[in-house]
Amino acid sequence: MKKMNMSIKDIKADILTKWDRKRNTNCKFLPGDVVTLAHIDNIHDSMRICERKGDSATVVGVSSGAPGLIRGHWNRAFTRYYVQFEDGYTVGIHSHNLKLLSGV
Repeated sequence: MKKMNMSIKDIKADILTKWDRKRNTNCKFLPGDVVTLAHIDNIHDSMRICERKGDSATVVGVSSGAPGLIRGHWNRAFTRYYVQFEDGYTVGIHSHNLKLLSGV
């Protein structure tokens, strides 16, 4: 069985763990925001993620293209935010699947 990402340190992608709207004006969420997994497409998302539909999590990271920028210099349809659930499970989920519950 493949090991689940259990912390932000285990993620291999280029991510930011600290950002703000001054430099990243197009970000949907900020670190510490509480989100819920609102929409899941069972065809494109893993079963582990699908089982978490309706659960809340805290935003802990975001995919990064250019240094310090969330979307970089290309036009990407969705941004992947890394969220951590209460049990410590951390996973990247596309922004269109998340809904803000409370902001920091």
